[in-house]
Amino acid sequence: MRHPLLARQLKRLGLTQTSEAPSREAWLRLLERIDQTYTEADQGRMLMERSMALSSHEMQDFYEEQRSARAQAAEERDKLATIIRTLGEGLCVLDLKGHLVSMNPEAEQLLGWPEADLTGQPFFCRVRCADETPLTDQDLSAHFQKCVATQQACSLDQASFLRRDGSTFLSSCTLNAIITGGQCSGAVLLFSDITERKRGEEVLKKAKADAESAAQAKSEFLATMSHEIRTPMNGVIGMTGLLLETELTREQREYAETVRTSGEHLLTIINDILDFSKIDAGKLTLEILDFDLRNSMEEVLDLFSEQASAKGINLAHLFHAEVPTALRGDPGRIRQIVTNLIGNAIKFTQQGDIVLHVGLVEERSGGVLVRFEVADTGIGIAPETSARLFQSFTQADASTTRKFGGTGLGLAISKRLVEMMGGTIGVESQLGQGSRFWFTVFLEQQPMECRVPLVETPDLRGLQVLVVDDKEINRRVLELYLKKWGLLGTLAESGEEALRLLREGVAHGTPYDIAMISFNMAGMDGLHLARMISTDPALKGTHMVLLSSAGQRGDAKAAVEAGVAGYLTKPVRESQLRECLATIIGTRGCRQQGAGVERSGRLPGNGLVTRHTLAEANRKTGTRLLLAEDNVINQKVAVRMLENLGYRADVVANGVEALKATARIAYSAVLMDCQMPEMDGFEATYAIREREALFAKSDARGDGRQHAHRLPIIAMTANSMKGDRERCLEAGMDEYISKPIKPKDLADVLGRLLSNHESSPQQPSRSSSVVRTAH
Repeated sequence: MRHPLLARQLKRLGLTQTSEAPSREAWLRLLERIDQTYTEADQGRMLMERSMALSSHEMQDFYEEQRSARAQAAEERDKLATIIRTLGEGLCVLDLKGHLVSMNPEAEQLLGWPEADLTGQPFFCRVRCADETPLTDQDLSAHFQKCVATQQACSLDQASFLRRDGSTFLSSCTLNAIITGGQCSGAVLLFSDITERKRGEEVLKKAKADAESAAQAKSEFLATMSHEIRTPMNGVIGMTGLLLETELTREQREYAETVRTSGEHLLTIINDILDFSKIDAGKLTLEILDFDLRNSMEEVLDLFSEQASAKGINLAHLFHAEVPTALRGDPGRIRQIVTNLIGNAIKFTQQGDIVLHVGLVEERSGGVLVRFEVADTGIGIAPETSARLFQSFTQADASTTRKFGGTGLGLAISKRLVEMMGGTIGVESQLGQGSRFWFTVFLEQQPMECRVPLVETPDLRGLQVLVVDDKEINRRVLELYLKKWGLLGTLAESGEEALRLLREGVAHGTPYDIAMISFNMAGMDGLHLARMISTDPALKGTHMVLLSSAGQRGDAKAAVEAGVAGYLTKPVRESQLRECLATIIGTRGCRQQGAGVERSGRLPGNGLVTRHTLAEANRKTGTRLLLAEDNVINQKVAVRMLENLGYRADVVANGVEALKATARIAYSAVLMDCQMPEMDGFEATYAIREREALFAKSDARGDGRQHAHRLPIIAMTANSMKGDRERCLEAGMDEYISKPIKPKDLADVLGRLLSNHESSPQQPSRSSSVVRTAH
């Protein structure tokens, strides 16, 4: 039996088993066919072997990939199981019916149930949730149904779960839908025990309430201590002031001055602590009083003039021309902020200048935003520490406190006060290059009819005065004051005794003209006594001055309502008290008649004499001058010289500002420096004359009255060369004075010019431009 392949080849050649032997050609063809067959067979075998080899390799790779994937999946599964087991929260997997599929060990521990006992069971039948009060298991089931229906997470901030033993625990929980193949197959419940956290929150609430109560107690304690400390300090400072007016040796005077200075410094610290306490408790309020801003700032500077002079520091004040002076606000708090800034500047400045700038930021409806800036040439502050300066009990560094002292409260208090007055506060400084502390406040403009008029001080001798104070030292100090002024003083140590003496005086025909009453007294306090006096028809003629140790904000308003004429804060300075009594007598038209005083009229403003109205009443009125000078030192010299001559002067720093100021305000005269930046005195004078000529021609209608509006301008120049005077006169200036200016020369020039100008006063300009001065 031949091989099928050979049989096919023989058949193709037409040969059979019975055929004769093939010819040579047929044989060769047979051999070729056989050779081709074997070759094809070899190729087929090779292809098969290759295919088998490739298939085996691919199968091996596929197997390896599958094995690796199974191992990775097992690893991830183990990781997930570990995470779930150590999650720290209970985790339950629920099917669509709410039956438990599985839960982690934390859930077993929280619920007190083993997983096997709850698997396949309705989970919500075993627990309940609540928000403040327990809910039914249907309520938790409703949250679950909402979660699987909307496929959105559902959270409960506070829920109550029931344990196997019947106890409950507070929990926060979250339900998340399980999505497989785009379909929801159940939900995962995460929950944790927040019982201890809630207890902690309750403890914190109680601690917060206790802290607030302690803060309230602290504030009340500090207010009481303020009064208790001020009372003896009143005696210390008052008696020291009287002692300094007696004949003392140089050494004795030095000791007495030290006592008074130390007492005043202690009062400053007490005030800072009390203010901080009020701010911290949210009880600090602002008063609204009419005051003169310029006068207030000059008073602050007066406080530091001696201290600055002792250190060789130049203390200057630039009150720019566009700032209105008759304002309404809390002058005491503004003075407090400026005092703190100037005090710090003097403390940290060893040489150079300290300048207070007061400028207008903008005018608003019914008021103005005023900017105050205190610039010094002191030690400066590193930028990285500037931001901390306005925090409580903070200074630049610990060495600053050791070297210069201080509580670190001043700037923190100032910041809060500024914010209460609608402003901001900040600092610009570089270490070793000085500092610029600034703040802004909003102040109302004072109506003309509310301004405090000037009064002449009448003779106080012979007035009957009753002093009411429960502290002996206070009565002694006031008694000495009264004796010195020639007044007849009677002392009372309680409100009841005061009422008896007042009524006896009326009955005997010798009524008391003034009662000086301590605000803070045991039993009947001063305010109560004042109300009783004002409501007694027989005592209505008695003027009352209230003296307060605590100095609480808002007391002034209560004093006005009680019929009090004057309100001062202890320790009372002699000059303040005398001015207060003189103002009350003068403004009420008092004139002596025998032992008593006839009274009429009313006090100006809100009817109350305070230390602020006293300062304003002493303010000089009259000629208003403009000083155009760019040099700060020259400004200070000129302003002080003018003040000594009885004149009031506004200051601008160049010709542009002078032009704007004269367009807005009707000045009596201008002192014009010839050499200034931006626009010199010659150009400014020429521009003023051009404007006057234009307005005069418009108003006079050609009748030649243009000189009626001429503003006197006095040239000031450091040059004394021939021809300078002629150049000034050619520019339109009226007088010429050379530097250094002598007071007598200045007085003569002003007297001559202003006397000639009285018959033709300058008319206010119609210009509405706002003047903004540079420094």
